[in-house]
Amino acid sequence: KLKAKPKAKVPVADTAVEEARLLAAAQRAYKKGDYAEALRKVDEHARKYPTSRFRSERDATKVSAYCKLGKVEKAKSAAKRYVTRHGQGSFDPADPCKR
Repeated sequence: KLKAKPKAKVPVADTAVEEARLLAAAQRAYKKGDYAEALRKVDEHARKYPTSRFRSERDATKVSAYCKLGKVEKAKSAAKRYVTRHGQGSFDPADPCKR
């Protein structure tokens, strides 16, 4: 009987670096005004690193990008999730796009 090879574990330091790189790419896209790309990057980050130490920054970027794209209902949903996960922060879930 053949045993499956154990999956190679990625060192934690390498994972943290990749997490930070991906989030930085999302934030660069946001700063350049490419909000759709910022959303793609934060969604990729969430898929790859659901329990990331950078969840708060990722989730905040998502709310702000939805606001910039005029997707107010999606921004409200994302802001409610943000408050549930991270506390109030700077978002009002009832009107997250008001600044």
